[in-house]
Amino acid sequence: MKDTKLRVAAASVRGQSHRTENTPCQDAVFEERSSYLSGVCVADGAGSCVASHIGARITTEWTARYVRREFAAMFEEPDAGSSKLLIDLKHHLTSEAALCGCKPSDLSCTLMFAFAETRRREVRYLCGNLGDGVILMQQNGITEILMDADNGEFANQTWFVTSSDANTHFRVCTGSCPVESLPGWLLATDGAWPFLYRRSSGTVARAAQSLLEDVRTATPRRSQIALSSFLENMIIPRSSDDCSIALLQTIAHGRHISRRPIV
Repeated sequence: MKDTKLRVAAASVRGQSHRTENTPCQDAVFEERSSYLSGVCVADGAGSCVASHIGARITTEWTARYVRREFAAMFEEPDAGSSKLLIDLKHHLTSEAALCGCKPSDLSCTLMFAFAETRRREVRYLCGNLGDGVILMQQNGITEILMDADNGEFANQTWFVTSSDANTHFRVCTGSCPVESLPGWLLATDGAWPFLYRRSSGTVARAAQSLLEDVRTATPRRSQIALSSFLENMIIPRSSDDCSIALLQTIAHGRHISRRPIV
């Protein structure tokens, strides 16, 4: 379908604790757009690392461009592709750390991404998750968990791109679905996802579906404003952590979609 396209929206908001301490937001988001292949990347900097906000920014920008360039190869061989991504990313972070005058571990952060490619009758997607964020996927108006958070033995333990065993915990998911199902993906850091997804029951909040629908039906500017407003007004007052959400949504021109308010 030549009228099938992809839209993205992403936002990071500084949490209450970092506002009180006047320290930077340690989350970062980055978007890649083209006529047929688009995606979003999200990273959550390690709270104990002094330059993790820099590491999160570097990681999202580098990963987004890497996955866009290597999408076809990673889709065909996701295991080999994800291993190479981490190796190359660690080399890049080592070089950046030298330029910043810090250790690579000071740039520690989690990583998530979702990329999709539109074809005539199908949408191919590639998602990756390392750490304690979650990725939700919507098809035919139903939103479900695609990739859950990966915590360790303790609630505040997770894995970062600089971890020695990162490759063991880096999960990659590929698939394809009909364009008519209008697939969409929502990525959320651990500061945001508890308000969108109840892990104990696997229940997804209506707000998650509404955010994806808004990207599909509103103008890009309006959906970006709505996402930032949702984070600032609905999540930040209830969370001390930095919060990030990124959205990737298929749209089909000429098809009417009913809209729901974000609540």
